[in-house]
Amino acid sequence: MAITSELVSYRSDWPDLFQAEKAAIKSILCTLVEGIYHVGSTAIPGISRAKPEIDIAMLVENFDDIETINSGMRGLGYNVRGGQSEGHSYFSKNLGEIRTHKAHLHVRNHPHASEQIVFRDYMGDHPDLAEEYSTLKDRLASENTSGMREYLDGKDDFIKSVLAKAVSEGYVRPIESRE
Repeated sequence: MAITSELVSYRSDWPDLFQAEKAAIKSILCTLVEGIYHVGSTAIPGISRAKPEIDIAMLVENFDDIETINSGMRGLGYNVRGGQSEGHSYFSKNLGEIRTHKAHLHVRNHPHASEQIVFRDYMGDHPDLAEEYSTLKDRLASENTSGMREYLDGKDDFIKSVLAKAVSEGYVRPIESRE
């Protein structure tokens, strides 16, 4: 069973695609969202393999306005996938059958938001690890028999080890860093 998108080589237009989507989200959600960050493999310059899906992390103070946010995201073409955990909701955007964007909405102090940003920053600063991650993703995609859960579970130990290295080297930064 295939993952949501085939892995491809890094594309130099990914940062621009993120900036365009960030502007669209800001124009609709205005002050409801405090920060919008490019995360995931498409946010790691030069990574050799990535799903061509722009990953976005968005921060809010609380989920009091979740229905307004859901409505705004629907208006931008996103599917509201709902709560993944306390303080975390998920949206996906497709062009036909092709996933183009994923957005994670987090309350400000949700650990996953911070982890996504720290992982991005650390991998960007360590191209050797980014290459190792690309190799792992290629292997997981080629061996995949069960779909996305199998793929994500296969990356989990690597991601946890990178986050542990990053934290030990002081990569725990304020969430406002490198928006």
